[in-house]
Amino acid sequence: TEPGEGCMLTEVSQRQAAFRISGAQAPAILASAISLVDGLRPGRCGRTKFAEEADVFVQQLADADYRLLIDVGLSRYAADWLREAAELTQ
Repeated sequence: TEPGEGCMLTEVSQRQAAFRISGAQAPAILASAISLVDGLRPGRCGRTKFAEEADVFVQQLADADYRLLIDVGLSRYAADWLREAAELTQ
């Protein structure tokens, strides 16, 4: 990834993990897993399904900058999915 772009995983509680997806490919990466990306705007958020399986909370922080909150038990699955999507969008 380019400097300032990429993915970050941070455990935010014992229940949820946070991913931050940013950079020019961020919308495409997220669109591979959720359907809400086109409806978001900076400062807005929403709940949707990740890979049509898990409930997630998505917040658009700025243009091409998103935070994704997912159950901590599914964080490895989500990390693998997002990593693969990032590789496919390069």
